[in-house]
Amino acid sequence: MTFYEIFLLLKFILAIYFILFIHKWGHYCFAWFTRLRVLEFNVGRGPILYRRTINNCYWSFHLFPISGKVKVHREQFQRSNFLIKLGFFLAGASANLLIYLLCYGYFSYLQTEVFFKGVAQALKGIYHLLLLIPTIKVTTIYSPERDLVGQLELYQSLAQLMDSVVLGLALLSLLYAMINLLPIPGLDGGRIILLFLEEIGFWLGIKEQLVQKFVKACLVAGTLILFSPYIINNLWSISIELGFTFIELSIWICLFISIFMNLQIYLKEQEVIKKR
Repeated sequence: MTFYEIFLLLKFILAIYFILFIHKWGHYCFAWFTRLRVLEFNVGRGPILYRRTINNCYWSFHLFPISGKVKVHREQFQRSNFLIKLGFFLAGASANLLIYLLCYGYFSYLQTEVFFKGVAQALKGIYHLLLLIPTIKVTTIYSPERDLVGQLELYQSLAQLMDSVVLGLALLSLLYAMINLLPIPGLDGGRIILLFLEEIGFWLGIKEQLVQKFVKACLVAGTLILFSPYIINNLWSISIELGFTFIELSIWICLFISIFMNLQIYLKEQEVIKKR
């Protein structure tokens, strides 16, 4: 990897961090506007770069630009009406789409000195991307070629977008917003679907406890679906290198996990016996 490629990769990481911050800031601003009490504003994962408590809200920024959280007062949020809940879930992606439109408009202004022409082209880009989503095949998501090495190559390719900072920010903002709106529990799009299901459940007179259990189960399932390509693709790639089938390798891994869990249970039981 050349120095220029490393420089582009660093710009790509910073751009992702900025886009993630804007997304969470959108949630935060909507919560502030609707007077929802925000308990935590978190950007990233891993080692803490900065943390502070301001007006009873814990702010933290972490090293790795992976995920984040804007935590509001749960009971207050549950008491809020449907539109406020819906607006809160949409606010993050809306902020990213706004950045996309502004960056694309500014890029157009630099090229042709016409801002709104760029905004119109950006809106067309959203339309064409929506048409592209149904054509995505399962094999493009689940494949042994999409293992860790393949993911790094993909990120390296995406980093090439940062050759033009403004255009790169625009396209990455759009991509992040569209991914976040996918109907997968754990993402905002999935939370919106669950919100509609909650409303339907309450309207049908289904007990609130059953609805909440269903929502929690969907969130767990959604998290597994969200991270499944990383797990399956890497296991698939490793199984090919070891000469196993994917199912054989999965069975061996499950066996070792089972042995480890039983060993942990046995050791805990021995500790309890010794204390007696």
